[in-house]
Amino acid sequence: MKIEFHRKFAKDLSKISAAEVLGKVREAILRLEEVDDLRDLGQIKTLKGGGGYLRLRVGEFRIGFQRKGDKELLLLRVMHRREIYRHFPPR
Repeated sequence: MKIEFHRKFAKDLSKISAAEVLGKVREAILRLEEVDDLRDLGQIKTLKGGGGYLRLRVGEFRIGFQRKGDKELLLLRVMHRREIYRHFPPR
């Protein structure tokens, strides 16, 4: 899959200081790039409310993204599970 990054994703990523979490997020992004079908990854859920928004669970963190086509994803946010649903999906 082709992956694009939103500027807010980069800003959220810069706020994460734990090297272990950054490594897990990096691995998750690499797995997203490698798969042809998102159903092959077990930690993805479609969010309610329409818009094609999905989230990927990475330990205590969540990566919020949107499908832009069959083989294209836009990564929008990465935040702790306690915070992400206040900011994602965009309203």
